[in-house]
Amino acid sequence: MGDMHGGSQSSATLDALGLLWRKARRAQAGRQATQSRLAQESAVSVSTINDWLTGKTVPRHGDQVLSVVRVLHRWCGDPPAVERDWLALLERDSDSRSTSGTAVVPPPRIAHAAPSVLGANISRAFEAEHVELQAFCLTTETMEPHIRSSAELVRSGAVRPRSVSLHLLLPADTASLAYPVAPGNPEDNRPLRRLAAMRHRYTASIRAELEALRHEHGVDVDLEFRAVPLTPTTKIYLLNRDTVLFGYYEVVQRPLEFDDASRTEVHDVLGLQLRMFTRSESGDALFVDMTQTWFDSLWAGLAVPLTEV
Repeated sequence: MGDMHGGSQSSATLDALGLLWRKARRAQAGRQATQSRLAQESAVSVSTINDWLTGKTVPRHGDQVLSVVRVLHRWCGDPPAVERDWLALLERDSDSRSTSGTAVVPPPRIAHAAPSVLGANISRAFEAEHVELQAFCLTTETMEPHIRSSAELVRSGAVRPRSVSLHLLLPADTASLAYPVAPGNPEDNRPLRRLAAMRHRYTASIRAELEALRHEHGVDVDLEFRAVPLTPTTKIYLLNRDTVLFGYYEVVQRPLEFDDASRTEVHDVLGLQLRMFTRSESGDALFVDMTQTWFDSLWAGLAVPLTEV
């Protein structure tokens, strides 16, 4: 299906995506550069991508746009996308719709790999010869950009780990999750489907980044995702078995918008804004050891392979 964009929508984001799409198709000559393949690798639905490619709709969700852009840059063989530039295009489109009187839903806040407690500690962990990361969280949304940033450090030669081990615990799809849910309408499974799509998007990106280090730089990569029938109430990261970072999910009621532009109020958690606390082996060895023991017990006792990534 064709080039962007045959519809009537005017959009700086669509124009830029159109150029990138055509460039990626040329770079992938001899391989199938199709919407279906793009949807599979970006975890954005084929219908959404087709609507963009034909100009039927203008992108409104920053995380979806960035997922597609990352794949297209990889197809082109280009350096990673400058995400703030794409978010600026989305904001320009949003401003344009606002002045025309169209209801605007601002792009969601994106987890950038700007300096942060988690980002700084993951970057520091990648300075080790053998990197070992473990985490228990809802979607890996917060962790994913910092894995990408650390992978870039490896590509640039700034750090040279010989091995990277990443073990991620995530809630099982079959779990009766406490959130996100629509109050008074527990049969509405759209919030959980949206959560599953987000989780797939971010875990697929993490897998792609680390497998690229294996293939391009010879790094020994051990990557495993497992699921547990639990709702995380905290997000926990264990780095090189000597540092623990953790933060408490705060439950809020907020509106969610879905791909079909419908909206509903849900009980949800906002993981990106969490304050993270740090404990190190040198400062609190007992806490680090007990947290490691707790994680290992979940990993060995309750967790099963997560087959979707």
